[in-house]
Amino acid sequence: MFKKKKNIFFIAGLVIVLIVLVKIVPEIPYRSNIPSLPDLTNVSDSLRVQIKVASSKAYRNPSCDNLGRLGMVYHSSTYYKEAQVCYELAIKRDKTQWIWNYYLGSLNMEMGESEKAITNFKTVIKLNPDNHLAWYYLGIAYENIGENDKAELAFLNIESLKGDDSRGELPQRTDHFTLNIYARYQMARIYMKAEKLGYAENVLRQILYENRSFGAAYRLLGDIYSKKGNKALSDQFILRANDKITYNIPVDNLMDKLTLLSKSDLYLLKQIDEAKRTIYPEWVYKLISNALQVMPENKYVISKAVKFYVEIGAAKLAFPLLTKHLDYYKDDVNEINEVANLLVKDGAYSESLPYFNQTLKLNPEATDQKLSLVFASYKAGMKDKSLIFLDELINKDKNDVAVISRGIYVLLTLGEIEKAKAYLGELKGTALTNPKVQQCAGMIAEHEGKPDVALTQYEKSFGGDPMDLNTIEMLGNILVKKELWNRAIEHFRKALTYHPNEAFLLERLGTLLITCPVISLRKIDEGIEYAQRAVDHKSCSTETAIAAGSSLAEAYTAKKDKKTALSYLNMVIDLAQNSNTPKDYQLNLQRKLKELSQ
Repeated sequence: MFKKKKNIFFIAGLVIVLIVLVKIVPEIPYRSNIPSLPDLTNVSDSLRVQIKVASSKAYRNPSCDNLGRLGMVYHSSTYYKEAQVCYELAIKRDKTQWIWNYYLGSLNMEMGESEKAITNFKTVIKLNPDNHLAWYYLGIAYENIGENDKAELAFLNIESLKGDDSRGELPQRTDHFTLNIYARYQMARIYMKAEKLGYAENVLRQILYENRSFGAAYRLLGDIYSKKGNKALSDQFILRANDKITYNIPVDNLMDKLTLLSKSDLYLLKQIDEAKRTIYPEWVYKLISNALQVMPENKYVISKAVKFYVEIGAAKLAFPLLTKHLDYYKDDVNEINEVANLLVKDGAYSESLPYFNQTLKLNPEATDQKLSLVFASYKAGMKDKSLIFLDELINKDKNDVAVISRGIYVLLTLGEIEKAKAYLGELKGTALTNPKVQQCAGMIAEHEGKPDVALTQYEKSFGGDPMDLNTIEMLGNILVKKELWNRAIEHFRKALTYHPNEAFLLERLGTLLITCPVISLRKIDEGIEYAQRAVDHKSCSTETAIAAGSSLAEAYTAKKDKKTALSYLNMVIDLAQNSNTPKDYQLNLQRKLKELSQ
């Protein structure tokens, strides 16, 4: 009996030894090389917990996934040395998983270590030849170290792709451009460096033929034509580039996953700034929402959130943050003035008042802010108080024509016509030649049904200050109302010399050239160019896009291009249905669609 028990203990001991030998001993080199926790004294509680949990999990079970996951946590927290060690341990633990080479290669690129990035992305490609982004990054890395022939070969592996350019994960966002376009753009850069300007030009022209929204191609074409000595074409393409967002980095779903993992203010704030440079507002929204969840008290996150929400016309989302924001930035006059003006622009007048009041505490002589406070107070329902304040402001110095003229303009925008007329009537001599005074005189004349007087005043005002967009719009509108078509066309042409990338001016000129009632003044092809620039513009409003799109539909109908006309008309109908466009206008669009579809 004793002997039998002894054998059982012996076998059990042997099993334990085998477990130690098979499982624990092989893990020792990995466990012992897991980085020690960095100094987490000054990081947020959420980040501290995230790092400690991931590190503890990897230490208890140093599997490939746990080590790689810890690398991602460190990577997304800007602890790059620790991230590198963890990725390397994960790769060593399981050499068949390409994902950790991918993240390590991306980290190498961030650190400017192109040679190491090349090694890692070549490993990714060996394990997963269909990873198209790895080919792309390999090309970029070769280009960084001047090995342009190898870079070109890497990009050529992507060039044949059309729509099939899977980015490897369920997407957080969908790229507006195929990877093929990004690769060919990089090839054009290589050709330009090698002085193969004809090759570069052809590649970029083909890109824009396929997708005219790829802004970076315009910029590079402008540079190429400059090198060729063709200033006219260079200026033309640089001008078009300024209409666009020229961001040229492809969407990477794996790196997006890393960003969403982050609880680090350093990393997240950088990613939010990067995202705002792109054409993906929904991605900016997601990053800001994530940042507010993990660091709700961070002043920089709150600042970015408030500005972004108001800029996209969603000021109500910013309202719960305003008290904190104003408290954090109460001594930063530029910050609070910026937010105050954004709130007014979005119609959040009551919410803007504490900001304007604080601005004036910091800078009591800020006239523009005083006038903005008058406007916001009036709109917020404090009519009498705002007008008393404006009277005091204007009467403080009767010789300050700039203040008086801007005060009159505020009164006119508020509909206080008689009060504005009274102040205007007090002005004499050279004050009457002030462009703002002339603009106000034109507004009053127009209100009184004196279009000829208004036209004369607007023309004088535009001559004195051709940069004032309000005057430009008022003068253009009255020229159209009076059916002075040739003068209207020439007015908008001239206005574009001062504001060459203003979307609504592009639309106005394009529409006139396409639909002018005087047929001899129509220049449809030129009008199409202006209207298309308006539609594709990075700052095009919905209203402008609808007007320009409608004109383009008419232009292509006139050119017997039914397919393109229908495309633009359907675009306009979608925009109209998703905005506050009047129902009768929408019905008219549907009627046009029905007629064109027959």
